[in-house]
Amino acid sequence: MNVNSKTHTKDYLVEFSQNQKPWLKLLIIEALNTNGKVSESKSNEVYSCLKDDKDVQIPNLTFSSTSNNQNVVLKKLEHISGVNALASNQIIKFSYHITILYGLNGAGKSSYFKVLNELTGGNENKVILQNIHNDQPQNILVKLMYNDGKDHELVFDNSQRGFKALAGCKVFDSSYLNGLLSQRIQDETVLEPLGLHLFKYISDKIDWLKGQLKRDAEGLKTSKPSISYEKLSDQLRDEFEENNISEPSIKLLKRKFVLTDESAKQLEEKQAELVSLKQTNYVDRIAVLTTENTELKKAFKFLKKKKEFDAKAEGLKKLLTDKKVKEDANKQVLEKISVLKNLTTSESKEWKDFISAGATLKAKFQTDDKYCLYCNQPLQDQALNLVQAYADFLNDKSEGELQAAKNKLSIAKKDLEAMTVELELSDNFKQRYNQIYLENTEDLIISELDKAQRYIKNFKTFLLSIIDGKVVAEPENTINTELCLWLVNKSKKNFGELKSLRADNNQKNIKIITLEREIKELLENKSISDQKDEIVKWLNIDKEEKAIRKKESEISTNTITRLSNTAHDELLTLQLESVFKKELDFLGYANLEVNLIKARGGKGSNSTKLILKKNNSIHSILSEGEQKAVGLALFLAEATVQNSQSPIILDDPVNSLDHKIASNFTDRLMSLENQLIIFNHNRLFQDAFETTKHGHICNTIETDCNKQKKHILVYKVSSEGKSQKGVLSFHRTNTFRNHMNDAKYELNQSPFTEHVKVAGLVRKAVECIIDEYVLNGVIPTKYSNKNNRIHWGKLKELNCTSKEIEIIQKVYDRVSGGNLHNGTESENNHIEVEEFKQFLIDLEDVVGVDG
Repeated sequence: MNVNSKTHTKDYLVEFSQNQKPWLKLLIIEALNTNGKVSESKSNEVYSCLKDDKDVQIPNLTFSSTSNNQNVVLKKLEHISGVNALASNQIIKFSYHITILYGLNGAGKSSYFKVLNELTGGNENKVILQNIHNDQPQNILVKLMYNDGKDHELVFDNSQRGFKALAGCKVFDSSYLNGLLSQRIQDETVLEPLGLHLFKYISDKIDWLKGQLKRDAEGLKTSKPSISYEKLSDQLRDEFEENNISEPSIKLLKRKFVLTDESAKQLEEKQAELVSLKQTNYVDRIAVLTTENTELKKAFKFLKKKKEFDAKAEGLKKLLTDKKVKEDANKQVLEKISVLKNLTTSESKEWKDFISAGATLKAKFQTDDKYCLYCNQPLQDQALNLVQAYADFLNDKSEGELQAAKNKLSIAKKDLEAMTVELELSDNFKQRYNQIYLENTEDLIISELDKAQRYIKNFKTFLLSIIDGKVVAEPENTINTELCLWLVNKSKKNFGELKSLRADNNQKNIKIITLEREIKELLENKSISDQKDEIVKWLNIDKEEKAIRKKESEISTNTITRLSNTAHDELLTLQLESVFKKELDFLGYANLEVNLIKARGGKGSNSTKLILKKNNSIHSILSEGEQKAVGLALFLAEATVQNSQSPIILDDPVNSLDHKIASNFTDRLMSLENQLIIFNHNRLFQDAFETTKHGHICNTIETDCNKQKKHILVYKVSSEGKSQKGVLSFHRTNTFRNHMNDAKYELNQSPFTEHVKVAGLVRKAVECIIDEYVLNGVIPTKYSNKNNRIHWGKLKELNCTSKEIEIIQKVYDRVSGGNLHNGTESENNHIEVEEFKQFLIDLEDVVGVDG
C-alpha cells in the first residue's frame, strides 16, 4: 500500500501485519476488529499462539476504511433467518439519501446495526448470536443488495466480517470513542482520531504478553523438581543452582541416566579398597621414625662435643703456657724497676698515665735525660736512677702482653661456659632404648648415653678449673665407641625405612586420589541414575523455560512505536485540525480550542498530538455530552479529510447530547453527500429530521418520490416478543387500515399457516385504533413538534365508549397471549381462521365500516 494512500491507522497496521509472526498478526487483527478492546479469551489465544508457536486461524483482514473510496450505494437488507430474537423475512429498502430505523431500546434495532457493522467491517467486532428462542435455531442468513455501478448481492452467514466491496463505509457507534480521548493535563485532552490509539493499545498488549511470558517462565522455574547436588560435580551443581545447564552437561547427564551392574560392582569394590587403604597408616610410623632420627642426631651431635672439648683443651694448654711465659717476662721487668716500688703511687693508674704523658712530651721536644722534663733543672744520682727506671718501665711490653694473654683466657672461659653439656632426650626415646643393649656388648644404650653425658659435663668442669689455676685430675673418658657407631647405623637404617615408607605413602595417596575420583564419578553416575525421573522433568521444564525467556527477550514494541510516530505525523495534519475545528463550531462548541503540536513520543505513543482544551475554563474537563460531540465532530472531520463518498452508518449518535446540539448535528448530516443509515431511539432527534428544511419524509418505498429535497425513509422497529424483535413497518404505512388489509390477505390464503404474523398484524391494528380512533390522532404534547401542534378541534371530537374499549382489549389480549400467540398457547389454544375473521369484524365495528 502506497504511503500517500493511507488515511487510517488500520491501513498502517494491516500492511505492517502481513510479514509478522502469527501471534503478532493475530493481535493486530483482533485489535483492529475490536477497536482496541480485545477480549480476555482472545488475548489468551494470542498468548497461547506466542508461547506455544501455535498455528491459528487469522481473522479476515477487511475493515471499514475510506482508503477504498468506492461509490457504493446500499439498496436493500433482507434478514431471512437466524439472528437472535430478530423476526424472519424482514426487509429494509434503503433510501439513496437517508434511511432512519426508529424504535425504542430493546426493539431490535441493534441486531440490524450489528449485521451492517459486520458486513462493512466496522470499528469493532459485534457478536451476533443465533436465535436461541427458537426450539430449533436456524442458521444466520442475511442478504444485502448494493450498487457500485452495477447491482450486486452479498450473502452474510456470520462466517466473516468486512466485505471488501463495502470497506469504504464509515461506521459510528459508542465503540468509536474507545481510546479516542485521554486527559493530558488538567485542562487539556489528547485526541487520537483515525484509530491512532490502537498503536498504544497494541504496545501495551505486547508489554502484557512480555509480562505473561516472564510470569510463566518464573512459574516454570519454581516448578522444577528438587535435585540433590551432594554427589554431583561442582560444575553440574553450579549449573543446576544457576538454572543454566549447558548442552555438554545435558549430554553427560543423559549418558549417566543408567548405572550398569558392572559399574555398581566397581563402586562397591573401590569403596572397600579405599577403606582398606585409609586404614593403612604410614604417616604415624613416618612420624615416629622422623622423631627418633631427630633424637639420634641430637645424641650423635652431643657425643661429638668430646672432640670440641678436646680442641678446647688443646687451646687452653697453649693459652696457659703463653700466660706463664708472659708472667715470667713481666717479673723480670719489675725487678729492673724495683726502685719505683718505694713510690707509693707507682702502681696506680693515674701515676702510670702521668709517666706516659711525660714520655710523650720528651719525645716531642727531645729533651736531655739529665734535666727534669717539667722544671728543666739538673738531676741528682738518685733522681737519675728513677728517671732510668721510668724509661725501662715505659719501654716494657710485657705488661701489655701479659694482659692480652689473660684476656684470651677470659674469652676462652666464657666460650667454654656457654657450651651445653645437657643431653635432653624425649621420654619415649629413653623408654624405648632403656633396656636395649649395644650390639655384641652388655652395655645398655641409655646407660652409655648417661655415662657420656656425665663425662662431658665433668670434662667441662675440669677445663674451667685449670683456667682458674686450680690443680685437678682430668676425668676418665667413659664414651663408648660402640655407642657412636650404633647411633650412626641406627640413623642410616631409619633413613632407609623412612624413604621406603614415604614412597609407600605417596603411592597410597595417589591411589586414594585415583580411587576417590573414580568413586566420585561412579557416585555421580548413581545419583543421576537414582534421580533420572526428576532430572528429566527438570530438563524438560528448563527447556520450556528457556524457550519462553528467549521469546520474552525477542519481542519488542520498538517497531510499533516507530510506526506510530510515522502514522501520527502523516495522519494528524493541519487540514484535519482545521476541519475538526469547523465541525466543532458547526455543532456549537466554538469554546473548544484545537491545537496540533509536536511532542516527544514514548512507547507506542505519538510524536504529533492533537490537543483539545476549553478556552473559557482551564480547570474544566469534557462532560459526557461534550465527549460525544467531540467524537461526532472528529468522525465527520475524518470523513471530510478522507474524501469519503461511501455510506455512513450511525447507531444512536446523539446520546447525551442536548436538543440544540442534536439539531445542529441533524443539519450537518443533511449537508453531507454520503448515503446515511441512522439507527435512532431519540424522539427529539427524530423530530429534527421530520422538521428539517433540507429534506422530507417519503410516504412510499415502493414507488419513486417526486420531491426534490433529500429523501428520508423512516422505518419503525417494534418488538412483538422475545423472538419477534426487529419487526419493521414503514413509517407512513403504520395505520389501522393497512394492518387490517394485510391480515385479511393472509386469512384468505389456503392453507392458512401465518398464525403468528396475523396475530401481530391484529395487535398493530389495535395499537393504531388507540392512536387513530380513541385518541382521534391527537399526539400528546410531550411528543409534539412544530409540524404537529395541538389540534384543539380534534380534542373536542374524542368519543369512545367503555364497551368499545372492552372489545379492543379482548382482541388485544387474545392475540397477545403466549408471547403474541406463540409457543405453548399457540399449539394448544391456537386461533382458528374464523376467530381471526371475527376479530377483524369486531374491530371494524368499533371504528365504523369505513374506518
